[in-house]
Amino acid sequence: MDITIARVFFGREFFASPNHEFGLGAGFHWMSLDTFIEGQIITGFGETEFAREAVSAEFPLPNIGG
Repeated sequence: MDITIARVFFGREFFASPNHEFGLGAGFHWMSLDTFIEGQIITGFGETEFAREAVSAEFPLPNIGG
């Protein structure tokens, strides 16, 4: 399994003091997911063969901060 994550975030600070701060932001994570499964397959005739199947997906995820 392989996961790659890229983050884009824009924020703004509205108030800051030595003990407190307040800000808001928004952005997204771009996630790329690759996975596979492999192994020996037993066919109906008793023969075996090695097989590997892979799948991948890419999708955005929202990111909100405060």
